[in-house]
Amino acid sequence: MRLRRRVAVSVVAGLLGVTSLATIGGSAYGVRSAKVGSASTGVPRANSTSNSACNGTPVSGGSLVYARGTATETLNPWNILNGDGDIFAVNLIYQGLVGFNSAGLNKVIPGIAKSWTISPNGLTYTFDLRPGVKFSNGQPVTAQDVAWSLNQFGNPKVNVVMGVLAVGYHHASVVNSSTVAITLTHPVAAFLNNIATFAAAVLPENLVKKEGASFWKHPVGSGPFVLQSFVSGSHVTFVRNPYYWDKPLPYLNKVTFNFALDSNSRLLDLESGQAQIADLITPSQVPTIEANKKLVLAQHNIPAWIGLYPNEKYKPLANLDVRLAIADAIDRKLIIKEIFHGIGTIPNNVFGHLKYDGSNSQVPPYKYDVAEAKKLMVKAGYPHGFNLTLQYPIGFDYFGQLTLLVKQELGAIGIKVTLVPLATTTAIANWSTLKYQLTMASPILSSDIPLPDEYAQFLANPTSSGLDGFETGWKDLKIWAMVQKFTSTTSNASRALQWPKIQEAFMQQQPVINILDYPIVTAHAKDICGANLNIMGVDQLQETWIAPSK
Repeated sequence: MRLRRRVAVSVVAGLLGVTSLATIGGSAYGVRSAKVGSASTGVPRANSTSNSACNGTPVSGGSLVYARGTATETLNPWNILNGDGDIFAVNLIYQGLVGFNSAGLNKVIPGIAKSWTISPNGLTYTFDLRPGVKFSNGQPVTAQDVAWSLNQFGNPKVNVVMGVLAVGYHHASVVNSSTVAITLTHPVAAFLNNIATFAAAVLPENLVKKEGASFWKHPVGSGPFVLQSFVSGSHVTFVRNPYYWDKPLPYLNKVTFNFALDSNSRLLDLESGQAQIADLITPSQVPTIEANKKLVLAQHNIPAWIGLYPNEKYKPLANLDVRLAIADAIDRKLIIKEIFHGIGTIPNNVFGHLKYDGSNSQVPPYKYDVAEAKKLMVKAGYPHGFNLTLQYPIGFDYFGQLTLLVKQELGAIGIKVTLVPLATTTAIANWSTLKYQLTMASPILSSDIPLPDEYAQFLANPTSSGLDGFETGWKDLKIWAMVQKFTSTTSNASRALQWPKIQEAFMQQQPVINILDYPIVTAHAKDICGANLNIMGVDQLQETWIAPSK
């Protein structure tokens, strides 16, 4: 899930999802169907067999059931409540000026806008709108709808969850019936990426104003699908938007998200044919899926990771040497081999791999050094350790093993850990209100954009618009100044030089501790084609189709 602060969360790109997050962070992030990896190396094995019919021309029709590990709670893109559960749904209904490509890194592609220009000073973006775009009720999408929607995105009282992505936003205005201009207060390098996210969706101004809160019960957007029904806690169903501009998409007539929060339930639904796709496949399920000739396993190498959050309101964790000791005490090679079946890599960043990241030679990855960790505990004034609670979400089998191993490893340096399993929503709520000592609040984290700008601001912004060190209580004004310079620099060459220094500064502080970089793993029936994710891990179900039976 991404932690995308999604309860605070989409960000939190991701707390629930992956997907957000996120994350929600290298090379062409297209999906590839593969046998995920050997336990010894983590190197992907040979490709799984898929239906040869998927090599043919896509066909329209059919229904798809998707077993989702995170439930949808709201269809309001400005105030998501449950991470990827909401994000995956709103991305089917709404569309923005631009979006993300499903087959490339950091590739922003046209959406409602067919093209755009940027002023020489980087303060004005002018968008030429695609002609003939309609909302799902047949109502034309107007320049006024676009400008009004983007101004909602830029209003922190409306865009309460993803306001960090509106950094530098000033105002959108109508130039003419087919052109909208957006002005910024200062250059924002990630601006196009920021408005490619769900929070910058274009909505019909008249209906949102007229219907108020009831609009979200039967929302109208210009995305590929339209809501048919929504049963809270059970499922949400979408049908083809007959007015979608990008013909012949979508191919499917109907998509249903069944909320199957337990990993075993998702696998059983997939094996029985009750679902054709399932997400959040756990490492222990990989051999079972690989052995099933009716299923295909897919590894999506997007920027996603498993994070450990230390609450600095708890005195021992405010000590830098304690955080460094915890980071050193974790044996990531053992975790990858024994718990994650060889899937995953040891990171050199406090969050997932993103554009501009320095190499391991530039920024050393995490090391495993118990002797050094013990020295750091003595230096911190805790030679005999201290007591600590570790919260984590239930419903993911690997978390039981992972937390037991972390408890054992921290015990080796004197930290006495009490494990506290919680419902995922509770774990995230506690994280977002700093009601924890140490937490793994989300199954997986991911970024909402493929650039480090978002998470750098989540962690470093100490102002009222920040997240209190991404809900850890950490702050460092020197790093914040570096981040501000980086996010307002538009030169790629300069950003490529700046970021590794910020990356290393975060690693030296460990405001959050990265356990490992981990891909999103999904599985689907053999006749499901085009089960693509975009570069940020969001399904592109408008591209999905069902191969005819032979």
